Amino acid sequence: MTNVNSKQVGGTHYNQVRVQHWDLVILNKLPYLESQVTKYVTRWKKKHGAQDIEKSIHYLEKLQASLAEGVLTLPTETLTSIQSPKAAPPIQLEEFCEENKIGDIEKTIFYILLTYTKAEDLTRVGVLLHHLLAAAKEIEDHRFEHMSEGEKTSERVLALAREIEASPVPLLRNLQLAENALHQIPLDDVLGKSVLSPDTEPKGAL
Repeated sequence: MTNVNSKQVGGTHYNQVRVQHWDLVILNKLPYLESQVTKYVTRWKKKHGAQDIEKSIHYLEKLQASLAEGVLTLPTETLTSIQSPKAAPPIQLEEFCEENKIGDIEKTIFYILLTYTKAEDLTRVGVLLHHLLAAAKEIEDHRFEHMSEGEKTSERVLALAREIEASPVPLLRNLQLAENALHQIPLDDVLGKSVLSPDTEPKGAL
């Protein structure tokens, strides 16, 4: 698309393909909440697994609530939920799914969110997301069972760090949680440098 696509801040899970998630969103004029559902569906296998699927579900719940409350409007064949012009049929969905190795369930979620006109369509998305969540948790449980003790300890530290970073509590509380974690988990067993090491300050929610 553009040279901007060759740059990514933090990781490479987006910039290794020609049609990136934001390209799909822009080309199809996808509104914010729908785009956030699809964002986390796109990256769950490459980044935070089940947690990303849970974020997708949360955004879907917000979309459904906003439609039910009349804050947003059900899309039509020509208008999106924010009443902006809709791109129809979906543009470059096939290319996006192929390049990003998107599975059939995820592809169906994308297609529905790009074309839905009824509340029942979003219910289907919810069912599919919960299937994905169950699969993601099963994968994570299987991977955890086959880890060494050192790897399991490292995984616990990273999971706790993500929980602290995402927490809405004040920074002081975050620091207390981090201090408790350092006392509870033998960091000598952690492989590599922990994200909770002294020279890394736990961050509050953005």
